Formats: sequence, structure tokens, C-alpha cells
Amino acid sequence: MRWTKDGLSIPTNLFEAALRHEPVRATCRRCRRATIFDPHQLWWLFQQRAWDDRLTAVGQRLRCTGQLADLPGECAGRASIDLARFGTSPTVALPWPPETEWKRAVRRVRS
Repeated sequence: MRWTKDGLSIPTNLFEAALRHEPVRATCRRCRRATIFDPHQLWWLFQQRAWDDRLTAVGQRLRCTGQLADLPGECAGRASIDLARFGTSPTVALPWPPETEWKRAVRRVRS
């Protein structure tokens, strides 16, 4: 967690975003298409593949699948990552982590 001058905490990785239930928004740098991910599902994808789950590194792994008007095929641009507002529903469905794995990860942090 990173702390602001006001004493507010800001998640710095996918696991911290999942603990706070903050949706993750990936915005394509080329076509500006935005996709909202559930942080638990995205964390599990990165956990399974042993990828770096820092928010600054997540955009290196995600690619846009949108269509550009002036280019044939998919955009394939890299994403910039930020946190969406609470209550924003995900636009992409990924597999949920097994409950035992999620609870094990939470126990590791809280102990």
C-alpha cells in the first residue's frame, strides 16, 4: 500500500486492490478503449502464471482486442492501468480463484 499525505491508502498491486474490492480499469494507449476487470479474477490470472502483479507492471501483460477504425484487425495496443470507481461492474469475465487459495493468500498477508 502507498499512503497519501492525507493518510489515505492506495493499492499498489492486484492483491491489495482485491482486498479492497476495487475494480481495475485497463485503457488501451492506442485506441483508448477501456475494459473493467474484477480484481480477484485478474489477481488469480496473474497468480497462476507467476506474473508480476504490481499495477505498474500489469499493463505490460494486457493487450487490447478492440478494432481501430483505420486499421484492419485488432488494435493490440498496451494498456495503462488505474482503479475504477466502486460499484463499477466488470466488462470481462475471468475464472474466480478457488476459495481455499484466496483464503490462504489473505492469511499470509494478515499474519
